Amino acid sequence: MKKLKCLFILSAVSLSLSAQESKEVEVIQQDSSNIQIKAEKIIIKTTESNEEAEPKKVKKSKTAMEFPEYNPPSYEIIENDASMSTGINNSLAVMLPNIKADYAADKWSDYIKEYKASRKLSKSSKVHKKSGDEIKGIDLLIPSLSSDLINVYALFDESDNGVKVSTFYEMEDGMYLNKGDDPKKYGVAELMLKEYAKKCVVDQIKGEVKDEEKNLKKTENEQAKLINQHGNLERLIEKKLKEIEKAKEAIKKAE
Repeated sequence: MKKLKCLFILSAVSLSLSAQESKEVEVIQQDSSNIQIKAEKIIIKTTESNEEAEPKKVKKSKTAMEFPEYNPPSYEIIENDASMSTGINNSLAVMLPNIKADYAADKWSDYIKEYKASRKLSKSSKVHKKSGDEIKGIDLLIPSLSSDLINVYALFDESDNGVKVSTFYEMEDGMYLNKGDDPKKYGVAELMLKEYAKKCVVDQIKGEVKDEEKNLKKTENEQAKLINQHGNLERLIEKKLKEIEKAKEAIKKAE
């Protein structure tokens, strides 16, 4: 009778271990499947044995994360006639690759707001919100271009390659700035557009880096959780194995 009772205990412990192992492994597999890594792959390898293994040469994986070579924009300024709210006028344009029109417009608005005139000079000085594809800057004071108030317009033409930003400078005489009539002032406007373009690109890259750092932190936390769960499972298996050994000893004593 004792022998049968011990055999029953051994069978129950084994079944408990099997069910618990299956449940824990299923949880780990479910958690593992939820990890999504956008920019890199982290491979977690666990082994059942604590024996030391001989070092092996690691072959370079074709799927290893490789950052593409970054080619900065040329920031080339192109002068041409373009259609805008007041008609067809001379413009200075620059192409910003891999940037959305709304993002470029927000950055331009922040940039050109620095030239708003004081209320003493003009109560109408204002940078309007983007309307359609255009942002209007009315009665702006840009000392390097003019001692008088001028209007500055910007168009944002988005395509698959990025966004083309075209700027128009309406001077105090109502004429639009062009290189032929005033090369010195044109050079100032050219430098302004390049300065804006570089800031726009750099700020976007900084934002992308910040987002990737957040994603990496999240992935590291999920990885640590999986490792902890694996450790708990190993301890549970060890505990159940000890219970089985005790049951076996009890069977021997009962025989």
